[in-house]
Amino acid sequence: MNKIKSNLRVVFLFLVFLNPDGKPKIEAILSLSSETKSINFAFVQNNFDETIYYKPEEGSEKEFLSTGGTIHEKVDGIRVGNTVIKVSDGYRSIVVDKSGNVKITYGDPFSYVIYLRRGGELQSSPDSGWDALFDKK
Repeated sequence: MNKIKSNLRVVFLFLVFLNPDGKPKIEAILSLSSETKSINFAFVQNNFDETIYYKPEEGSEKEFLSTGGTIHEKVDGIRVGNTVIKVSDGYRSIVVDKSGNVKITYGDPFSYVIYLRRGGELQSSPDSGWDALFDKK
């Protein structure tokens, strides 16, 4: 009889932030990985009443995502209204709610820390590869 060997690692990270009103907000991040391959369920979902735009991981053209749409591909960044957000590698989901708020979930603590240092809202295009996402046409 053959035995199946599994080396699955599960990591939970709980972060506590203070909201502007001083009340704590707890974020939980779950990471699943194995010795050979990380489990990747990355997606972008648009619940906003407007079309949003995104920059794919490869290339510099902007793509659109209509209201109620979902894509299952890696992105470098998204634009919701006039706000452009850079996303770092390792995210699991990007969900834009009905009000246009963006919630990005990372699969492991390291990726989240990278996002805090290198990601977030951009005020201007960091290079020509981002110009299309900043173009409001």
